[in-house]
Amino acid sequence: MNIILAFLLRDVSIEKTYRFHLALKLSGVAAQIAVFYFISRFLEKPQYFLYVFVGIMFSGFFQFWLNVFPENVRQEQYWGTFEPVFLSKNRPLAVILSSASGKFVLFVMEMTLLIAVGKFLFGSGFNLSLAGFIPLFVLNSLAVGGIGLISGSFIMYFKRGDPVNWVLGASFDLLSGVYFPVAVLPSILKGFSQKLPTTSALDLWRGLLIEGKIPSPHQFAVQAAWALVLLAAGAWAFSAAFDKTRVKGDLGNY
Repeated sequence: MNIILAFLLRDVSIEKTYRFHLALKLSGVAAQIAVFYFISRFLEKPQYFLYVFVGIMFSGFFQFWLNVFPENVRQEQYWGTFEPVFLSKNRPLAVILSSASGKFVLFVMEMTLLIAVGKFLFGSGFNLSLAGFIPLFVLNSLAVGGIGLISGSFIMYFKRGDPVNWVLGASFDLLSGVYFPVAVLPSILKGFSQKLPTTSALDLWRGLLIEGKIPSPHQFAVQAAWALVLLAAGAWAFSAAFDKTRVKGDLGNY
């Protein structure tokens, strides 16, 4: 618990000195949302705005968990603090997971502000059920966080060049239905898209936020299975990469 609090306080103190960056970031997202708001009015399809709004939220959620661990590894390497932090009495996996605590709190605040912008500035009507959304949010965080750990493993071992982040970061918006239904994709891409866990997760987010539909026990079980598999894979990959990098004597190199 102490290590989580330490990272939390450190990251919050750092972000407090960059308040203008947060304002610019939120302004950029608000401008992006405004574009789709006026497109939906032009098309006279208000539901399209809600569809894209939730897609943008989920895309931000996905990008956060995909990037937070590799960015933290890179940051500690750049600052020259990787070895003292990760060779402390705490286990490396506990350290990397705790390192996301501060950024996670700030991300939740950003998402809350984003929902407020959508509701009060653009009049989006959400039927949010916290009883359904919170467990789904947690399960999806574990699943995508597992992918982020794999991405962080590549950064730790190879320093530069992360195929996981490159492939998923470039293809996620296209294949998971962020801006348009996957049904309009070519057959080969549509079949692949429907097998991705992010596609089904985004569908559940839309069902919850737009229709107020709580996922069924079976749907929760599927998301829990993905979370278990991907988190276990991420934990194994990070531990293996750490051991191999330590044997090379390369932990602190940038």
